[in-house]
Amino acid sequence: MNREEMVEALNENLMQITFTKLDGTTRVMKCTLHKALTQFVNEATKAKLPTNEEVLPVWDIENQAWRSFRVASVTDVKNIGKIPDNVSKPNLPKPPGEFIEE
Repeated sequence: MNREEMVEALNENLMQITFTKLDGTTRVMKCTLHKALTQFVNEATKAKLPTNEEVLPVWDIENQAWRSFRVASVTDVKNIGKIPDNVSKPNLPKPPGEFIEE
């Protein structure tokens, strides 16, 4: 699955992404980019964020925080469910920039 396909799937679903971290260990992360969980308070802030096509920032459901992974390090991608548009947010996530690259 390429980056565009991952982003499309993450925009609509809860995904389980397995990847190799920078330290060589394997990580399995349940994550999404669904708008109900990743809305930004300030769209101007979002527009200023740098983009790196090799790294994909996502909302980690289990840690309730932004995380990222290198697209090339992904070893498995599974769709583990739809997220309804009216899902309630525990807390509005902070925009990437404070995410942890793994």
